[in-house]
Amino acid sequence: MKKIFLILAAFATLLVPSCINKNEVDEVPFMKGTFYPVAFSDVDIVVTMPKVTKVIDLRAYADTLNGSVASDNATITFGVNPDLVDVYNSAHGTNYKMAPNDAYEFTTGDVTLYKYNVRSTTGAIKVGATQNMDMTSVYLIPVVISAVSGPKEYEIPSDKAAYILLSRAFSPFNNGSGSVDDPYVIMTAEEMLKIEETLIEGSTIYYKLGADIDMSSIGDWNPINNVSPYQKKIDFDGDGHTLSNLTCRADAEHAGNAGLFGVLWGEVRNLNITNAALGNTANKYSSGIIAAYGGYLNNDVVMHASAINCHVQGTIRSSQYGNAGIFGRGYGVTVERCSADVDIVCSTHHNAGILGYVEKTGGNTIKNCYSTGTITGTRFSAGIAAYIADGGGNLISNCYSTVSATSTNHGGGGIVGRIDNKTTDPDAVINCISWNEKIELTVARTDANYSVGAIVGDCYGDLKENGALTNITLKGGLRRADLNFKATAPSNVLADQGDFDENNPLTGPGTTSGVSGSHIFPYHGKAVAAGTTCSEAAKQLGWDESIWNLSREFPTLR
Repeated sequence: MKKIFLILAAFATLLVPSCINKNEVDEVPFMKGTFYPVAFSDVDIVVTMPKVTKVIDLRAYADTLNGSVASDNATITFGVNPDLVDVYNSAHGTNYKMAPNDAYEFTTGDVTLYKYNVRSTTGAIKVGATQNMDMTSVYLIPVVISAVSGPKEYEIPSDKAAYILLSRAFSPFNNGSGSVDDPYVIMTAEEMLKIEETLIEGSTIYYKLGADIDMSSIGDWNPINNVSPYQKKIDFDGDGHTLSNLTCRADAEHAGNAGLFGVLWGEVRNLNITNAALGNTANKYSSGIIAAYGGYLNNDVVMHASAINCHVQGTIRSSQYGNAGIFGRGYGVTVERCSADVDIVCSTHHNAGILGYVEKTGGNTIKNCYSTGTITGTRFSAGIAAYIADGGGNLISNCYSTVSATSTNHGGGGIVGRIDNKTTDPDAVINCISWNEKIELTVARTDANYSVGAIVGDCYGDLKENGALTNITLKGGLRRADLNFKATAPSNVLADQGDFDENNPLTGPGTTSGVSGSHIFPYHGKAVAAGTTCSEAAKQLGWDESIWNLSREFPTLR
């Protein structure tokens, strides 16, 4: 049984809301038809955001107390009478306003009341708050019967209406409703702080920047969606604008995940972030300028994240593994047409320009991205992705890096630090370019177990009889002719290599296999001719020039 929101306004007599069984149909003896409208609502006041609507059922009833049913089938048309707002307010001591015309629409405005019956078929009205409604007022929609056809004799009492009460939900933003067609528009740093309070667990809320925003007035930023279980979805469109001076966990007094987002479940696109300062040397949490975690796995819910056309610049300091310009750690992320200019110093491992630690959920994609800057960590420092864990289904393609990557303990690579894959789902690094200023392992090693590579530092998986690794494909890799490459393991020398897959093992200079304790499977690709620019190398690989501008020394994204 639904609650019927029916208030019959009269100067002398007031009727209160009542419950009527919608499935009840009664027949009574013939009398003159007297009809009135009823609106069925689950709530006393319908509260919505602009462009968010609710449909309310309408019916016409025969008043068998003061009249009767009709002797013929009646077609009844609903309408709205604004004059009854004053009648309602006078009777109830309220100060409600008439709802704007665009706050309601009859989706089924005509109903049929069959002869001798008490209740009509179902009509409907769609109601919803509009942008010009203020958030402190209640609005009225007085639904009346505006026309009847069929019966020769009928009566419509002028004092009877079905009043629908409507209100606009509170919003901390001046513009937008948070819907896909009407995102919240953020104009100031103070409004950035209000994002967290408008997120709804299990729902996607939409936001768009309406201006460049200087975040310096905020002080230490608390990342968005940084409280477990992190199941709040977001769609954030930077619309080409820039957030500058984002500071998060930048001094020893603050600890925790560092980034614009703690956990991003959803998509960020068309966003620039400049002069970001994330983390501190005592911070034992991951950092990513877009998000510390791209996606997450919690309570068996796999949350995915995307960064599209995002460009970041800043510094990261950390004592926890998994730090990078876009996402510190990734659970099935998509990163496309993004760039990062980063200065990362970490006292542990898995640090990179785009994505730090790739979790075992697998299914990560990085395409058409590049990175610049300097990265120093203990293991697997890399230009694009530091460590791809044993999850499978990961793809990195058409990316380049000029990062100066230093590892102080173990491994590293110009594009990827290390790939682990013992799954049946292949990982691939395709058509990438190492234009790194430097790739080095600084610790002195006399054994053969510390692999560094121009494209990929190390590969680990199931070794086949032919010496190849299953489900890892590395092809089309190019490197600058004068790459500053330093690897201290005796066998780990820089040399040209052909494509590598499960049918083509990495062999020759720079690799070892089958030797006790050895684990060197780097991928160096091939050196370009001296004097070749990075853009010319990209042309050799057939990079899409609708995405890349290859007219200068270095490729830039269009």
